[in-house]
Amino acid sequence: MDVINIVDLKRQIKENEKLLPGDKISYDRLLEIAKKYELAPRILAINIFGVSQPAYRGLVGKSSNAKNIIIFKSEIPKMIEDAIALRDTILKRENLIARDKINYIKLQQIAPKYNMRENILAIYVFKISEYSFREIRRNPKAFAIILNKDIESNEENEDTDIIEKRNHILKEFHLKPLDLINYQTLIMISSKVGIEEKKLAMDIFKLTSNSYYHLRCYPNRNAIILPNYYSNEKLMELKSEIVQAERLEPFDGMNYSMLQQISDKYNVNERILAINILGITSNQYYNIKVNPQMMAYILKADYKAKTPQELKTIRDMIFKNEKLSEGYRISLLEIEQLQKKYNLLLKELLYILGVTNDAYHFIKSNPYYKTIIKDTEIFLISEILNEKIKRGRYYSKEEIDKICQENNISQQNFFDYILGNARFFGFEEYKNVLEEKGKLWIGDKQEISEEFKNTRCQNNTTYRKSSK
Repeated sequence: MDVINIVDLKRQIKENEKLLPGDKISYDRLLEIAKKYELAPRILAINIFGVSQPAYRGLVGKSSNAKNIIIFKSEIPKMIEDAIALRDTILKRENLIARDKINYIKLQQIAPKYNMRENILAIYVFKISEYSFREIRRNPKAFAIILNKDIESNEENEDTDIIEKRNHILKEFHLKPLDLINYQTLIMISSKVGIEEKKLAMDIFKLTSNSYYHLRCYPNRNAIILPNYYSNEKLMELKSEIVQAERLEPFDGMNYSMLQQISDKYNVNERILAINILGITSNQYYNIKVNPQMMAYILKADYKAKTPQELKTIRDMIFKNEKLSEGYRISLLEIEQLQKKYNLLLKELLYILGVTNDAYHFIKSNPYYKTIIKDTEIFLISEILNEKIKRGRYYSKEEIDKICQENNISQQNFFDYILGNARFFGFEEYKNVLEEKGKLWIGDKQEISEEFKNTRCQNNTTYRKSSK
């Protein structure tokens, strides 16, 4: 079985069987899944589930007391990292705040929504102690308090000596908050800096006692250092600093190499930088990590979309100032100059100029070519009026005049792009109805047709009389 098949099969089995890292399965369940996917149990356990050979032999051995094996162990740290990154999203969607009470039933309801285990949700996202988690799992009537401890690392309350040592160690060993560390690395750092390993783990790296003892008992395991380092306030400060210093804009493209450079420069964990600061999704982060050529758009949530009115105003100003018109052939250099001069997002400028992304990328790859400016005014006017007009009622002449005047739209454009039938009936007929009746029905075709039916009959009668 080749590597690609194993990766695809692992994903398929995970999804179909609803399995997560850290789940326990029995030998009977292993045989059942192996039969379903036509795999040897040993291949399924070792190659797909990542179970060690001794653990597998212990499960199948007749003399063994092992009843279950833990699957996908190596993926548990990544699941914890993903879970911590989702904390704010989960709190917002589930309408939870610090010091709310939660029971095990509620945990069971929330965890599947975010594809994570209840214990990871409780301990790493909601900061419930392992003891409290075991208590609410054992007793369905019991509650635990979420985020009872301050999410921040509370450096201001820590010993200055501890903070200085931590900063020195992070810098010397090229570590960042939320990085993974194993026991061998812990011992190595401990011997080099002269700090007892338990103190290093718990005081400097802020590991829980359980995490530290797990590292000692299972040398191949990893633990996340400084798991509570990034508070909302700290993330906002970092974001402001990084965006301003690096001159980043919404919808800028970023590849993995650029991400790594910023991560190292500001000593920020690259996943936290990508997901929590730059707004890249976890899938996009994974994609650019495995494919160095790929780019991800950053800060998309920070983009404040301009209204159609604003876009039309900017369009009119640019076309007037730069003497542009529909059909003008524009170069890449001119587009770049306009973007800089009017401080626009590229997306906004291309929209205003009626230039498609394909056309832009073509002239970017072929700078000696030009592309054609297309008319976007019709669409912009339509968008503006669709926002202003509530269909299904009469509009007075005064209301229509006010809408046209406030949005710099001619009465001709109003009839053409809102009523849609203007080209069939003609501008003069709409104008006559508005002048004679002082109002116009917008919305129901039957009613508007009656208006025009009566007007057209009157006009036709007048025309026949005058022609005699």
